[in-house]
Amino acid sequence: MSIERKARAIIIFISFIGFFIYLATLIKNPTEISMNGNFYISYVHRDEQPEKKDKLIQVKSSSPIGAEEVTLNLRKEKGFETFTMTQLQGTDYYFYNLKGKPKGERTYFFFKAKDREGKEIILPKNAPKNLYFIKHEGSVSKVGTLFHITLMMTALFILIHSLYFSLLHLFGDDKNETISKMTNSVLIALVVFFITGFPIGWWIAYEVYGKAWTGIPFGMDITDNKTLIILIYWLLALLVYKFKKIDSKLFAKLVILGAIFTLILFLIPHSI
Repeated sequence: MSIERKARAIIIFISFIGFFIYLATLIKNPTEISMNGNFYISYVHRDEQPEKKDKLIQVKSSSPIGAEEVTLNLRKEKGFETFTMTQLQGTDYYFYNLKGKPKGERTYFFFKAKDREGKEIILPKNAPKNLYFIKHEGSVSKVGTLFHITLMMTALFILIHSLYFSLLHLFGDDKNETISKMTNSVLIALVVFFITGFPIGWWIAYEVYGKAWTGIPFGMDITDNKTLIILIYWLLALLVYKFKKIDSKLFAKLVILGAIFTLILFLIPHSI
């Protein structure tokens, strides 16, 4: 098999793995359940909500002897405030109208159900250490979103090209043209990624959350932080090669590692 075919086969394999992992995240059952024998409570959690708009929270709780009470417990500055959820007559469904908040704010909560024998269950199971939250979001510009997604996919596509040329180089292609294409594609991808991840990313984040940046050093937002990590990795890899601190073979290995690393971070949902 020629080195070109080997390189293409590896890229196709990596792309398929990433695609199937992405599909798995889409088809994952969003329903969460906590049980104590035949007594259970279940909830389908969706964390996004338009700013200042109330959200109707619905859970299902059932027991052979009947659920006595289901409560929603809201986190406050000090402790929690408990609200009894309203049961839809003749059903196992309970509701609570969660008040809307300004964009950028989050509402944290958990559920507790008690049956007529005094058994209690909570959801999520390790609450109050772990809680559900609702993100109250502003409306986002369609133009900004289109630019952001298009440029992000463009950067990823160019990185795949750099991965291809790095594999060729490691398989024995030492032509200056191949090395140059490997390096230039990384540079172009880095520039495109910076534009979409920072100026455009800041614009979208401000529209949605009211803050342009909530990653390090101002916060621990996972979307901002993974964007920063990707940028730093590729910038450092490119600089140490350009300043001749490493040879082209090691740079090619860093490109392969970075491409896989970037793909993994891309698969992490935004702001989880």
